[in-house]
Amino acid sequence: MQTPNTAPTPAAGSDSELVAALLRGAAQQRFIVANALRHELLSLANASDAVATVKITWWYDELRRASAGNARHPLTDALAATTGQQSSDWSIFEEYLVLVESWLRGERPTNLEECRVAMFRQYAPALYWCFDAATAASAEASGTVHHVAIAAGFADSALALINQASPPLVSLPTEWTDTHWQQDRPARMQLVQSCVAAGQAELAACSQSTHHETTTAVIAALTRGKLRAAKRNRSAGKFMQLLRAWRSVRRVHKRLRNNDDN
Repeated sequence: MQTPNTAPTPAAGSDSELVAALLRGAAQQRFIVANALRHELLSLANASDAVATVKITWWYDELRRASAGNARHPLTDALAATTGQQSSDWSIFEEYLVLVESWLRGERPTNLEECRVAMFRQYAPALYWCFDAATAASAEASGTVHHVAIAAGFADSALALINQASPPLVSLPTEWTDTHWQQDRPARMQLVQSCVAAGQAELAACSQSTHHETTTAVIAALTRGKLRAAKRNRSAGKFMQLLRAWRSVRRVHKRLRNNDDN
């Protein structure tokens, strides 16, 4: 049983484990627990409509309680213990609940822009929570996380399609899919390429700004690794993902030192 103020251990071999291994101190703990909360909230979509409705209402109330310093759930209690962020920041996790509500209604994005919104809701909140309050409020950090989160969504979708798993088509635009993609390999690979291109466009947009935080550098590196693997039609190994992330962090640290010298 999860005890209060205890961060759950990331699943072995998961992206969460890779990112956490490269983070330190408060940022590491914020990421681990925020990502666990992400999985907890998104899993509400697997419940029956009646049960999910009750649980979603409870979680909206819980996020408000947490912002007031009265968290009841072990995960919100653990997250509150790892951060000194302002209470208003807790509202970012409501994006997960909004997304689950749309899934339960059977809604799907019809175009690329609606798809980007869904990807943002699915991946961004936990990433924002890695930052301290001052950094999270900056336009630069906000823009970087926005693009990286959307890219992560497209990367996961591309790899799921390649591995013939069930991709999160609820978050892909209907104009990209038809009833034949599961049986038609060319159609499937065309869908993969659409995901890769959309993800690369997001990373190109966020690379226009300086990644002054290790957190976004690590996550961006993992996402790039997934997109490259998708483009080659094979999965990147854990070591290569970690190596890319490590190199990305080194580039950020070097850039920071150069800025300090100037």
